[in-house]
Amino acid sequence: MRLLEKNIKYLAFISVCCACIIFLGFKQFKQVNINRCISSDGKGYYAYLPALFIYQDIQFSYVDAYENNYYNPQNKVDFTNTVADKQVNKYWSGVAVLILPFFLVAHTLAILFNQAADGYSFIYQAMVAVAACFYLVLGLVFLRKLLLRYTISESVIGLTLFSLVFATNLFYYTVAEPSMSHVYSFCLICLFAYTAKKYFDSYITKYWYILILLLALITLLRPSNMMVAFACPFFAGSFNNLKKGVAQINIGKLMKALLIFFTVLSIQLAYYKWATGNFWVYSYGNEHFNFLHPQFFDFLFSYRKGLFVYAPILLLATIGFTVLYKQSPFQMMSLFAFMILIVFVLSSWWMWYYGGGFGMRPMIDYFVFFAFLLSLLIQRIMSSQKGGYVAMLMLMILCVAAQIQTYQKVNFIMPWDGMNKEIYWKIFLKTDKSYIGKYKA
Repeated sequence: MRLLEKNIKYLAFISVCCACIIFLGFKQFKQVNINRCISSDGKGYYAYLPALFIYQDIQFSYVDAYENNYYNPQNKVDFTNTVADKQVNKYWSGVAVLILPFFLVAHTLAILFNQAADGYSFIYQAMVAVAACFYLVLGLVFLRKLLLRYTISESVIGLTLFSLVFATNLFYYTVAEPSMSHVYSFCLICLFAYTAKKYFDSYITKYWYILILLLALITLLRPSNMMVAFACPFFAGSFNNLKKGVAQINIGKLMKALLIFFTVLSIQLAYYKWATGNFWVYSYGNEHFNFLHPQFFDFLFSYRKGLFVYAPILLLATIGFTVLYKQSPFQMMSLFAFMILIVFVLSSWWMWYYGGGFGMRPMIDYFVFFAFLLSLLIQRIMSSQKGGYVAMLMLMILCVAAQIQTYQKVNFIMPWDGMNKEIYWKIFLKTDKSYIGKYKA
């Protein structure tokens, strides 16, 4: 056990890196159109880069060309809406901003090695996968730093990070659909959480500005995720600390913060102006929130996409609220209220199940909070040696089950959408060859 405690922080990161490499090597990088890294909604998130740097076409008229060359035309994704007789990308540009360095490397390599420099050939697909893995690891690095500030032991942190990746759909959305926004949002929210904790521990002004910069980038990724700002009372730790932190922000600091925030958001506003002539448009068309009819239960427990059905470790993590309450009722109540807010808003989206995919994907962005609760629970269980072995056994079982479901998803044993109770139990943990491709679209 002592040897494990000494090396587990390295084992967790090495395991994550090796798993990503193995998965991508054997599955994602095959030259077949069902394995494209730029896929689904990710085509829209990514489209800004080839549109700007290769085609100089913000109306995305080149879409049919790459769809015919690299994808099954039957699975074409329409990521634009018509606004003022112009085609507008309905997804915000934050993912493209984060992928930009990797895209430029891919474009340079494509030109140097005489590959198709069209934004969608193999080298571009591969670099998107590399980008997702990079941001996963970066997020985990800062999640570890955050948990250390809460005096969580290295052994517990290692188990928590390993479980968070392999017992949830975080791994799937890193390696199977790396162009989706979730791993990037997860990374930035981990950085935000760490910075918020640093700010309320020190009240140093630079952390305030970094916090605002991160909040702006988080908003640029997915506008609804700016709700993470409401987690600040939790990071403050107490009402007095929260008041003190707010009191440090004078008019000058507030104005500078607003300048930082809107400078980052001007990326999106500039695109709208360029594309439509207006600085602001609602790019999602008829898609909207319905706050009068949130789908709380289905969002959390349905067979279709329920959060706790496809990642039961997160339900287990909520037991950590009881541990947190004993340590700090203020933190427990503020975090619980924040999580209720997140579920309320996300479950109010008109398509509460968020289309095809694996599990309740928008909650991946907020996994940092589940990681905190899980680490509290694991640390309590591991206070005894027997408890430590029980915890590791339980976590490994959950990791294996989640990875079997990941295998089912990428091999079309699990349907892309439309899962129900009957299908769920019919294919539960099934990996036989006879099941592969059964639910291929």
